[in-house]
Amino acid sequence: ARTITLNRLLKRGYGIPAALLLGGTSYEGISVPDTHTAFIHPFLDSDSKNLNGQQSLDLSRLAFNDNVLRSSVLLMGANHNYFNEIWSPGYPLGEDDALAWGDLTVPRLTQEEQRLLGAFYIAGFFRLTLGGEQQFLPFFDGSSVSVPLLPKAEVRSSAHVQRSNTYNVQSFETLYSDDASSTPGKWAWTIRLGEGEIKKQASFSKSERYTHHLHHSFLNLKNTIASSPAKLELYPRDNEDPVDISRYTHLSFYVTHLLEENPQALVKLDIALGNLILNPAANQIMLLPVVEIVPGVETFLLQQILVPLSNLNIDFSQPVNMLSFTLPEGGNIYLSDIAFISPAAVDTPSFTSLPFIAVEDSYIESKETVQDLNITVTLSEASALSVSMRLETVIFHMVKKMMKLEALIVFEPGQDKVIVTFSIPSGALRGENGNSSLILVRGLSNALFQRDQATLFVTNPIK
Repeated sequence: ARTITLNRLLKRGYGIPAALLLGGTSYEGISVPDTHTAFIHPFLDSDSKNLNGQQSLDLSRLAFNDNVLRSSVLLMGANHNYFNEIWSPGYPLGEDDALAWGDLTVPRLTQEEQRLLGAFYIAGFFRLTLGGEQQFLPFFDGSSVSVPLLPKAEVRSSAHVQRSNTYNVQSFETLYSDDASSTPGKWAWTIRLGEGEIKKQASFSKSERYTHHLHHSFLNLKNTIASSPAKLELYPRDNEDPVDISRYTHLSFYVTHLLEENPQALVKLDIALGNLILNPAANQIMLLPVVEIVPGVETFLLQQILVPLSNLNIDFSQPVNMLSFTLPEGGNIYLSDIAFISPAAVDTPSFTSLPFIAVEDSYIESKETVQDLNITVTLSEASALSVSMRLETVIFHMVKKMMKLEALIVFEPGQDKVIVTFSIPSGALRGENGNSSLILVRGLSNALFQRDQATLFVTNPIK
């Protein structure tokens, strides 16, 4: 991800149309544009324990108006080290990192099986994205498939297909806005039965294996009393026409739930399009949570559900003006990224012109008066599109203790400089590292990183 950014920043001119991130990390939160990407997650990874690569996909999926495939592939039974022969048992210092989870209750892949599976997905991804061999698309686009050379392997893929083949109904994403009613998506939403709330990582206990980016949000839909129904309705906003779904092949959405929040592991979900009441027997979705690694350790990873529109008794000549999701027997689920899509042939992506952002070092004095902390962020050139990001830093205050300073920054078209101001109460200060703290920029859209972190210097810090 950093290489792709530097290639653009330094104008090296290397065309990088595709990237596969294997057991990846996402410590720097880099959004990746104009690049077909596959994030391979070994389910039993204890090196990238929270499947960090998923965070890069979360950040990138809505950040750019590009036309690429972004795929997340979960390899059940795989760990981190077995992809690399010399990290595996049998070599000095080689080890089975999955054992760090404890007494595993899920099926395992052997070293040889995992390397075979890894080779298949690495080769298959680049044969698809570079070689144009479209027969590999079902292994990455959310389809239910088995690997020919290893049919016993359980693999789950999910994907965000090209923008030109996607009608984004609603994402429930608040990364780009602090207003839940302004989440990206052409349709508005309301809760008709039960409860619905936008949630982020902070909503979960520390015991959960939470895989998504801390700013990623989703809708928590649940019943109010035991076994009572809950219902979400979506409909076009005032300025949006009903959608002609005849050009799309699937309804796609991401969903998960946790065993500890549901009396029954199996949660029933009904879907209705427009005024048509669908046959529940034919169109009811049976949701199962991701299995526990060991008893009590659940994985919070949103999984894609694809509903073929051809399976539904729909008059495609009529636009659709309502979509509903109902838990007829109650439950507690998490939803995001509802869309009509058509998985399509993967072509070489075009590269869009994007500006670069830089955050500057800042200074603040530890003193007994109220003061403003000003942090400057610049763009290499004004953009024709709105550019947004999240800025964060930390200071320690004698009275307030740890102060986490966060702000949503938006460059409107034509702007190339923004000054973010935080009001700091009177009192002695120090930085996270004594006389300094890091200033970080995350969740960047419609731009690339030139300098995504800087230093906040505190003069005369308290000890």
